[in-house]
Amino acid sequence: MAHLEIKWIDPMSFAKIEGAIGATVGFVIGLFVTVFGTIFAGPFGAVGGIVSIIVLPIGYGLVGLVAGYLMGIVYNFAAKKIGGIKVKT
Repeated sequence: MAHLEIKWIDPMSFAKIEGAIGATVGFVIGLFVTVFGTIFAGPFGAVGGIVSIIVLPIGYGLVGLVAGYLMGIVYNFAAKKIGGIKVKT
């Protein structure tokens, strides 16, 4: 097996992945809020749940995007100082 060392990543690529993961998590949480809001609060809970299906993915996606970009920058800085991730291929 060959060893590959990842010494640099594109922060924007990492940010896009984190943003997509965050948006997906936000959507799933929004679905849970809608279901449980409808069960426990009736029609008023359903309205709040529908809003959460829209708001949570946007919020989680934006937070994931910013956090992913910052993590990419930190990784690149740390990889220069202490080395990258070693992967067996």
